[in-house]
Amino acid sequence: MYKLTRPDGFDFYSGTINYRDAIGTIIRVTDYDPSKMGPCGRGLHASKNPNDCFIGASIPCSAFRVKGIGRIAGDKYKSRYKGIEVIEEIMDLDSLLGWKYFEAINPINPLKITPPLITQKHIDLLNMWASVRASVGASVGDSVWDSV
Repeated sequence: MYKLTRPDGFDFYSGTINYRDAIGTIIRVTDYDPSKMGPCGRGLHASKNPNDCFIGASIPCSAFRVKGIGRIAGDKYKSRYKGIEVIEEIMDLDSLLGWKYFEAINPINPLKITPPLITQKHIDLLNMWASVRASVGASVGDSVWDSV
């Protein structure tokens, strides 16, 4: 199971539970909602798939491997527990999430990138591609029109 938190290790919802300081311990709550409230009621939440944690989280974030204790309710995305054992913090978020987390939290505005200096080599390459495109277009175009 996985839990995503704010970058400082505190939970997104209340900002009062520090998962980073709780590694190796069990966090418990006593004011949880009954199971009839479903997976989104009060309690501690975790997901089997780390990407499902984004239902209640966002980037940037920290990630923790956890074990749920006393499952109250759940669905295919997340479960709600009376307690969570915090096993470890996961540092390699790219591997965990299956996408480039570091690039997602540091987006680059392409309009702010200084373009490279255009050289004669670039112009020659562009002319060569234009020639190939025109040649293929004419050849395929004639062939298609002949068959129609």
